[in-house]
Amino acid sequence: MGTLIPPRPSGSVRHADEIRRRLRRTRGQVNGITRTYEQGRLCPDVLDQVAAARAALDGLGQLMLDDHVRGCLEPVVRASREEAKAARPAARDPSVHRGAGGGGRPGGLPCVSGSSRSAVGPPNGSRQL
Repeated sequence: MGTLIPPRPSGSVRHADEIRRRLRRTRGQVNGITRTYEQGRLCPDVLDQVAAARAALDGLGQLMLDDHVRGCLEPVVRASREEAKAARPAARDPSVHRGAGGGGRPGGLPCVSGSSRSAVGPPNGSRQL
């Protein structure tokens, strides 16, 4: 099976400092929402702050997703591609046995084409007329 590269801990990311900064800012926004709500301010004022916090979290999520793709997924994909590339010459080697029946298909099953189904029969077990 393929080699898996373990995910990196969340502290070792490209945008770590920016993520921490945004987390602190968002925490402050949420605290501000709480104060505004507890002070009995108008709903539109509270909802404006909620929208701002939501936008900040969306931006934070984008940074984290970018770090995940670049730091966790890309190395796995790269390793998988290298592994597949290394395995290709063995698959092209004519001395490698492909299974009984030949036909050049996976598992060695011959290709059934046209109307001659006598070797295989209809797929649902019924008789053809």
